Amino acid sequence: MKTLIALSLSAIVAATVLSNPRAQATASTTATKSYGIYFYETQKSFGDRTGAAAPKYWEKWMGYIGKIRASGVIESGSALLPPTTGVVLDGKGKRAINASTINLSGYLIVKAESLDAAVSIANTCPAIQDGGRVEVRELLPMNQDMEKGK
Repeated sequence: MKTLIALSLSAIVAATVLSNPRAQATASTTATKSYGIYFYETQKSFGDRTGAAAPKYWEKWMGYIGKIRASGVIESGSALLPPTTGVVLDGKGKRAINASTINLSGYLIVKAESLDAAVSIANTCPAIQDGGRVEVRELLPMNQDMEKGK
């Protein structure tokens, strides 16, 4: 069930970009940079994804994603399953993710004209409303010179 819900949100985001020529045109003509919007949610929010609280939880997220989708700036994104489904790799090897009070729960890649514009997209995110947080960062563009090591 958790996988199905997360995949449903991912599919909505992907379908928005792939099937909406207006969104593609808007994103390519008015926005100049790519930004990552990273969602961090509380353990309670992860729990609300299933069970009796799930309809309200997903309604908030679908409303938020729907508004962004309508603006045509989404490039990609996905919800993430709980931290127990992943691992951390570091110099000490592979270990379980430390499920803290707030964990990474998903991301969007959006086109925006500035950091302030990307922040305005992130500002109404349900994660913030529910005690989580959101990180917004400009993405480093990959180009041929970087790929060649120049």
